[in-house]
Amino acid sequence: MNWRPTVIVAEVLQNVRCRAVIWIVVGATSAAIIAALAGAELDAGSQAIELRQQLDRAGANVAVVESPSQTATGSASLDTGRCIALNNEVGIERAGSEHTLEPIDLVSAPGSPILRVETSGPTIAVWDPTLAADPAASSGTWATASLEDRLGVGVGTPVVIGANQLALTVTGVFEPTRAPQMGARLIYPGPPTARSDRCWIEVTSPLTQDKLIALASWFAADAPVVVRPLLDAHQLQFDPIVAHSSRTTKHAWFAIGLVTGSLWTLVTRSRRGEIALLMTVGASRLCAVGQIIAETLLISALAWGAGTGAGVIWWCAAHPQPVRSSDVLALGITSTALATSLAMSITAAGTVALSFGSRLQ
Repeated sequence: MNWRPTVIVAEVLQNVRCRAVIWIVVGATSAAIIAALAGAELDAGSQAIELRQQLDRAGANVAVVESPSQTATGSASLDTGRCIALNNEVGIERAGSEHTLEPIDLVSAPGSPILRVETSGPTIAVWDPTLAADPAASSGTWATASLEDRLGVGVGTPVVIGANQLALTVTGVFEPTRAPQMGARLIYPGPPTARSDRCWIEVTSPLTQDKLIALASWFAADAPVVVRPLLDAHQLQFDPIVAHSSRTTKHAWFAIGLVTGSLWTLVTRSRRGEIALLMTVGASRLCAVGQIIAETLLISALAWGAGTGAGVIWWCAAHPQPVRSSDVLALGITSTALATSLAMSITAAGTVALSFGSRLQ
């Protein structure tokens, strides 16, 4: 009998057609298992990213530098220039100063005192991360959302302040999500050489004790300071990315590979007679085993593609774009590929062992 590669390929395709029902059941089952693995891995990765983003929005990377004797209207003890200079340092996302002035009345709303805040640098972008890409956040006059709700001071509103009749036009309204205690305040640029009450600093990576010490040293030459993380220690101790890397399901692909490989090996076990027949009519052991393995490889490739594709489609439908990541996608595909590779290895080893079955009996 002729056992050229073209003949073997033809035999493989013919056998797949003849066993269509069996292979459909096995392939669909395998695809469902692989889809579950892909979906679980992608979901876990996305949840870790989403939690990390929530912490970042809350200010996990933000530190506040202030005087040890801070008052409600500030102490103006920090060097504003040193605060702004941090924007040129490696590892600093942005830094800006804050100086709170005495309450004043708006001419349009007498009897309703509000606090004025002078800022230098992108302080507003630290308070409201949604303005991080807005260059206007470092200049102009801004009103907090509370001030807009309370006195109707919104974008474009002309504001006249107190006896000096200082006229300003509101550039924008922002929500200080990282400083919710701020309340109704009017924010406008102050002189960059002045003293400040606080320096708000956002770093590019999670805050550590070493970073807090380094920031304290940066200001220590000028005056005693207190450097504190914006969030409390309990919130900072939890890092979703680290938790994801040590998750209990990290090696689920191994269990999935064992289960799927065992399933395929059971199907192959029922074909011991076919292997013996092929060898009887002139096929070498390599050809006989290779033909069976080629069939399994074809079905497993289809199952891997269908299962992984289904998992990715579900992931895209279940999660919004901001929490999708190429790293998460690569992790999910890698896990399913590892599981499929392990299953194929188990099946191949089982098929080779079965080819010697008649001699062991």
